[in-house]
Amino acid sequence: MDIAGVHLILVAAGSALALSLIFTPVLLSISRKYDWYDKIDHRKIHSGKIPRIGGVGIFLSFFVASIVFLAIHGLFQTKIHIISLPRFLPFLAAFLLINMLGLVDDFSNLRARVKILFQAAAALIVTAVGHGFTGMYVPFFKVVLPFGPLSYLITFLWLLGMCNAMNLLDGLDGLAGGTSAIAALFFGVVFTVQHSYTTALFAFILAGAVIGFLVFNLPPARLFMGDSGALFIGFALASLPLLEVSSSPEGMPFDISLTILLIPILDTIAAILRRIRRKSPIHMPDREHIHHKLLDLGVPNRGILAIIYAICILLGASTLLWAVHPFGSNFLWVFLAWIVAVGFFLLLDVLNRRRRAALERETRHT
Repeated sequence: MDIAGVHLILVAAGSALALSLIFTPVLLSISRKYDWYDKIDHRKIHSGKIPRIGGVGIFLSFFVASIVFLAIHGLFQTKIHIISLPRFLPFLAAFLLINMLGLVDDFSNLRARVKILFQAAAALIVTAVGHGFTGMYVPFFKVVLPFGPLSYLITFLWLLGMCNAMNLLDGLDGLAGGTSAIAALFFGVVFTVQHSYTTALFAFILAGAVIGFLVFNLPPARLFMGDSGALFIGFALASLPLLEVSSSPEGMPFDISLTILLIPILDTIAAILRRIRRKSPIHMPDREHIHHKLLDLGVPNRGILAIIYAICILLGASTLLWAVHPFGSNFLWVFLAWIVAVGFFLLLDVLNRRRRAALERETRHT
């Protein structure tokens, strides 16, 4: 990338960060004025009055910075190719729909079927105009597993799944925001290495918007992102690899995305399996996500963030090593990172089962 391209990235990401730092305090003030606070129930960890419309600031920062960036990027005289505004409009339309859906849900508590319907509509906006994963790279065999006719169905389910995965992870101060900021930063760096500059640039814009929000969301949080933020961020992260025809080896964008976003993916898979095992609806909320289990084991809020952030960084760093040398042995680092992440979830499940069994024994003996 040339110097002008570097300056472009810095301006784009810096603009999103600055806008987020401006919008978020305004939203805090408005929330306090109109008494827009998060409702507390048995699954909530926080206490006190905390607004939950931070996602609006994240979205507005991303939206405004993206439009301005597309309008002025020609002034930088960079040699890198950037997506055109008309080609980016379907993504912006889908992002707007998802953000508005989350905002309405934050105030009205929509039914699960209604939310899925509008999420599906947003996913269709993206896939209907031809954006989709073409396949999956199988590293050890060095072959690409083509998705063929299933390409758009897999992409549709990917967008829908990640949209909800980030929402499920949003249950602790700084958790969803920090996890998504790390993911966006690694998307930016990895796809820069792969010369997929559109994906990289918008990843850095998203990172800037989320980091600005994190200033107010790290524990003790003064503001939550709400569904408007969690749904939008999940959908946006899932959309990043679809923004352009990637110059990375075929199938790798899907593998890269799976690895960078593995923590929310594993948490969602665990939740689905847990609810199927108990014969309860998949959309039924519970208090057994990764952060809940760590809290029950006595790990403090900041300790939980340190653990999960560290695993996310490990996954991102291993992906970066692989992107630098995709056909060498560097994929072993990705494989090891997957083992660490999956092993952590399994260990956490075992420890919590033992904790519950010990509590049941104590209850019977008293």
